[in-house]
Amino acid sequence: MTEAQEHLILVVDDDPRVRELVTRLLAERGLGYATAADGDEALSVVTKHPPDVVLLDLVMPNKEGIETLRELRQLRPAMPVIAMSGTGSDNLAMASALGATATLSKPFRKEQLLAVVESALTLETEDEPY
Repeated sequence: MTEAQEHLILVVDDDPRVRELVTRLLAERGLGYATAADGDEALSVVTKHPPDVVLLDLVMPNKEGIETLRELRQLRPAMPVIAMSGTGSDNLAMASALGATATLSKPFRKEQLLAVVESALTLETEDEPY
């Protein structure tokens, strides 16, 4: 992340094409990003360099998204987490019930992604202590 970038978004997805697409869209918006290929890697990143927002795929090998979401909520209860899934509404509904800030169905449009990230950043900024 460069000094000019105010926010760090963690993109967690096992599909490298999705990670590349999402990070490109974030970079075009001037947002900093980090990536992780599964839940274990995501938790490691969050522990070392807490992001402002996590974009979390729900279907991944190793540690899947629902389990990762539970652990993220224990580590950082107020951190905005946006759950993403292309496998239907059941996973997204479960993520919402477990505290996901927002959900995105794959495939999503650029505008949808950026709007939900901007909204989550607004929540994150409002929750900052003064």
